[in-house]
Parts: sequence; C-alpha cells; structure tokens
Amino acid sequence: MFAYVHPFTRTDIEKSVEVFEAKMHAHGVYCHKEVLIESLEGHPLHMLTVTAQSSDSQEDDKIIDPNFALYNKGGTRPARFAKQTIFISSRVHCGETVASFFLQGMFDLLAGYSEQAKLLLERYVFKIVPLLNPDGVERGYWRNDTQGLNLNRVYSEPDPVLHPTIYATKAAILHEFKK
Repeated sequence: MFAYVHPFTRTDIEKSVEVFEAKMHAHGVYCHKEVLIESLEGHPLHMLTVTAQSSDSQEDDKIIDPNFALYNKGGTRPARFAKQTIFISSRVHCGETVASFFLQGMFDLLAGYSEQAKLLLERYVFKIVPLLNPDGVERGYWRNDTQGLNLNRVYSEPDPVLHPTIYATKAAILHEFKK
C-alpha cells in the first residue's frame, strides 16, 4: 500500500484527544470536551476548551444560537474565562495530515506542562476543533466532504443542514469573539 502523505486517521485523532484530556486533568488543567454537532454521516465534531484553572471562571457558557441548539443534543457547555482566546481548527481538508501532526505537537507541548505551557495556559483559553471534516477523513478523501464539497469554500454562508461542521465551528468562533 502506498500513501501520498503519512496517514493520521479519525481514530488516531480521537485517541490523541483522549490522551491529551487525561494528561490535562492529571495536571489539574481545565479541559472540557463537547460535541458541537454531528457530521452528515453521524461523526461527532468535538471542541476542546483548555486553560489553567482560575478564580475568574464564570458560569457555563450559553447555547450559541437556536439552530446550533438543535444539534447540540443537550450537551454541556464549557465555563467562560476572562482571558484572551486562541481558536485552533484542523483538517478541513482531509489529506492535510500535517495539520494533525502539528496539533499533536501542540497537545504534547501543553500536556508536558513545562514552564512555557503553564504560562500559555495561565494567559489564554484554547478552543480547539481537532477535526473539521470527519466524514472526509474517515473515507480517506483528499480535500472534499462526502458531498464532494470543499468545505473551506463555505465559511461565508454555511448551511446548518448541508455544512453542519463548518456551521457549528463558525457559530462557536463568532460566539466566542463577541463576548
């Protein structure tokens, strides 16, 4: 078997997230994983909220918008923090596995809990969507989703039914940065 790039599958990403979560919790770092929405084929779109514990956390965040609430299926929302947010997403194009390797490096840095990691976590809230196109990655596609769409081209007006992962991610970004 030959591959154009070194694979980093949906299962690999999910395992990476689980390990990262466990390490963050072991260090006493706030790490909340939520399912923003399900993809067209029923795969979860996860978003992690990661930051150092602090006394400035507020109550849990509210649902982003009415359309989003239909998909969230009653999942819990993360706490809000009075810190700047860094939003990171990965794998809108399925074949760009380098993005997952980069994200793994970021997970390793933060989970290593070095002085640099502690400083980053004290100053910032990280919102991380590790896999924007879970259906395309699952099927081994290069750029598109299962409808043959390049999801990178629908950010301006994503449809919650046709482009649920982009819709939910955009809603999360807009919600986060309007606080």
